[in-house]
Amino acid sequence: AELKSEFFLYKVILWLRSLFSGANVEELYAKDKVARLASELSGFAPGLVDYPHKYLTTLFYEYIRELKGCADFFRPYLSVLRENYGSYYVFLSSLILPDIDTMVNSEADPFQTPPKPNFSKEYRTSLLRRLDDILSNIPPISRNVMYKSVQSVDWLIQFSNLPFEDMLSTFSCFAADSYVCSFKNVGMIFSDFVRVLSAGKSITGEILESMFLFIRGKSNMAEMDEFLASAQKHLEILHGFIASVPLVRIGKIVFEDYSKQPETFGGAEDWFVKFRNEWRVRLDRRWEQ
Repeated sequence: AELKSEFFLYKVILWLRSLFSGANVEELYAKDKVARLASELSGFAPGLVDYPHKYLTTLFYEYIRELKGCADFFRPYLSVLRENYGSYYVFLSSLILPDIDTMVNSEADPFQTPPKPNFSKEYRTSLLRRLDDILSNIPPISRNVMYKSVQSVDWLIQFSNLPFEDMLSTFSCFAADSYVCSFKNVGMIFSDFVRVLSAGKSITGEILESMFLFIRGKSNMAEMDEFLASAQKHLEILHGFIASVPLVRIGKIVFEDYSKQPETFGGAEDWFVKFRNEWRVRLDRRWEQ
């Protein structure tokens, strides 16, 4: 469809090129579109790609090094969250949805509900039903806020787990502080970077606070202020890269495929199951006290 809209003379030239090269007209047109995209890229994002030589450049290498520094900063905190997603989700909800946290503790906790002479099995079952009822009826707006926060955390985890060392190792140093990487060397590593970084998420102050407090607690608020300041600086670098480096377009050029799109970004779809199960575990633990 796109080829049909091109100038007649250009289509004639394509046909002649196809005739003499033996290549398919559509294949030649696809290569031309990639070359055109590379030319446009050199105008609004210069210095990232050396298309004539099929290289990623030193500038791109330096960007990856900066991103690695961001990932290295967040990774120790995110590694702890990954050990128990459910526990973290409950903690995160206490900051983002405090009303739900209060409701569960006041209406489903056996030590907060009106005292009974004897806690029967039926009473315990009724509290679990109340828990499920509270969680299942979280207002859609509140549930969406929580889901978006969980998605943002998961995105940051996937970012921190990108193979930075492998990516940097594909570059060759040919002179002092000068690096190049052949398109053919990056392969699926580059696809991983495009998939994650093209799906950038906003990381709110509440998320950053939750990451710190979940691990360190409130014992050292001065330390938390230092963490938040450093985290914001790293996020500025990260989101600055996302805003200024058109990775999806570069991916089309690197793979010489104008139609190439990143895989759909996903993750944390099972957050509510883990969230609810953690609440059940906590209340079961309360019964054992």
